[in-house]
Amino acid sequence: MLYMQYQHCSQGSRSVNDYTKEFYRLSARNNLNESDNQLVARYIGGLKEAIQDRLELNSVWSLSQAVNYALKVETQLQRQAHNRPNRINFESHHSSEVGKQGSPNK
Repeated sequence: MLYMQYQHCSQGSRSVNDYTKEFYRLSARNNLNESDNQLVARYIGGLKEAIQDRLELNSVWSLSQAVNYALKVETQLQRQAHNRPNRINFESHHSSEVGKQGSPNK
């Protein structure tokens, strides 16, 4: 049972911090003596794809390095999502303003 949980451990809707805690817990309880490379690959493979994509841009040699990068990427993605204007509201407001102005040639 624990082995299967470890095999299928993924971030899902959890924060990187919560996923990391669960990953460490399951890793310790399964005692598989995996190499650092195996642990790093398993950890990164369980992260959300957007975070995985960014981590691929860096050389990651240890699990602690992977965790630190993942936390930084999560913060960046949250900041970008927060700062991104709401496209639907902008477009509907913009089109209604254009309609009010009318054509200057009429």
